[in-house]
Amino acid sequence: MRSTKLSLTAARNILRAHSDLASLHRRGHRWVEAFFVKALSRLATREPRSDRRLAASGYLTLGRLHGLNGVPRAAMRAFDRGLRLAPDEPLLWRGLGAMFEAMGSYERARHAFGRALRLAPADELLRADRERADWAMLGGCPVLYAADSPSWNAMEALAAGDPEAGLAILGRRRSDAVRRARARILAVQGDVEGVVAEWRALVEQAPRVALQHADWYYTFDGEVAEDAGFWRLMLWQVRRRLDGGILVMSPTLERIDLPELKRFELYLRYQLARCERDLPALLALAGKYPAWREPGEAALLLA
Repeated sequence: MRSTKLSLTAARNILRAHSDLASLHRRGHRWVEAFFVKALSRLATREPRSDRRLAASGYLTLGRLHGLNGVPRAAMRAFDRGLRLAPDEPLLWRGLGAMFEAMGSYERARHAFGRALRLAPADELLRADRERADWAMLGGCPVLYAADSPSWNAMEALAAGDPEAGLAILGRRRSDAVRRARARILAVQGDVEGVVAEWRALVEQAPRVALQHADWYYTFDGEVAEDAGFWRLMLWQVRRRLDGGILVMSPTLERIDLPELKRFELYLRYQLARCERDLPALLALAGKYPAWREPGEAALLLA
């Protein structure tokens, strides 16, 4: 996705419009890098305090996004940049502490939670965070991210802007986690055939598949999102192996009272119809579910 230099007004508008995690996640990796991250850089060096606070808030959302996608080191970089702009923001300290905790650095987590608690002493959630870190230091807790995990380290390389390094870390390994990580990296590189091949192999070797936040953010984006073959694979093969996870990224569809798996099927049918430019199928979906905006909007573009 090509981006241009952002004006100050555009940068402010982008950060204000995507201050919540769900909104930013739905945008996908390419848009976030091309516009949101650039908007942060545009405002982070500004002298007006309001711009710096807005950028700090944006780094908080970006850090949470990276945490959601399973890349805590990238999340910590975002929280750290936010703290340089707003060292008195307890939520940034809390985010930093949560990432230290996930990586097993419990003493650092306790320190970060303590800083947050000093800034917001009445916050009971922060107090619980610090107490949890205390218990972890005494008895130990399962570490979410193992330092020798190829899939995790590859995803951290991708989040740091080095997909080639990520692929090198994965090598020729073929575990479920590795195939999933490789598919995300190939999607960022625009290799649709590679993504489809990895997901087809994943479905063949895994008895059940659960979709993750990072799959939507990295894989279901860019050229892959415009490929009918990918959505056909999702509809007819992946859907039948589903074991939960994050199934739909459409706010208007999520508000319709339907079983989750049915919503997921409808979403895949919509994406397939959109890519195949199947106007009758789009109109049928829009007519049956008028509160669901996307099929009608796609149909208007084809009409």
